[in-house]
Amino acid sequence: TRNAILNTEARTVEAEVLSRRCVIMRLADFSYDKYQKALRQSAGAVVIILPKNMSAMPQDIVQQFMELEPEMLATETIVPVYFAEEDDELLSIYTQTLTSSSSQGSLSAAEGREETL
Repeated sequence: TRNAILNTEARTVEAEVLSRRCVIMRLADFSYDKYQKALRQSAGAVVIILPKNMSAMPQDIVQQFMELEPEMLATETIVPVYFAEEDDELLSIYTQTLTSSSSQGSLSAAEGREETL
């Protein structure tokens, strides 16, 4: 995925429609089912936000992810999957995206803008 260009509207996995959208999820909220949902709906990309300090994360979540990682790597996909370390800016984007994902459902950015006018 190093050469993939990412230029899509962002949504969290809670949104109803994920096709052609960049799906953002925190490791704490990650599950293989949510990951598969993004792939089945033809997401444009998946970004998994990793905490700065993995040792502060509950070990059951870390263990679950470590068990799923080989399965993710073995699954061929055309959807670029990115891992990003959390910072204040990325968490702010995630929070804003979470709000818009739950409030707008499947609306596009243009439809959401029309609705607010």
